[in-house]
Amino acid sequence: MNRNSSEYRIEAKGKLQEIAYKVLATAKSPSGLVAELRKQVVEVEPVKNKQGKMYGVRFCYKGEIFKASEVGREFGLRSMFNHFGQTPEG
Repeated sequence: MNRNSSEYRIEAKGKLQEIAYKVLATAKSPSGLVAELRKQVVEVEPVKNKQGKMYGVRFCYKGEIFKASEVGREFGLRSMFNHFGQTPEG
C-alpha cells in the first residue's frame, strides 16, 4: 500500500467515525441507524458465517471498507443492539 492510499484511508475513517457517532446519538433503533447512515452515503453490510448467521457489520465509505470495530466499539453487532436495548436476531 502506498503512502497516499494509507493517508486517504485514515482520513475516510475519521470522517466515517464523525458521521457514525453523530447518527448513533440520534437514531432510535438499529434499522434507523442503518437508514440514516445510508443517507450519509455510508453503506452498511452484514457479515455472515458459512451457516448464514450474521455475526458482524462492515461499513463502506468513500471506497474504503472498515470492520465495525475499526469505527468504534459501539458499532460491534452486540454493542449496537445493546445500545437500543435489543438483541440481534440470528
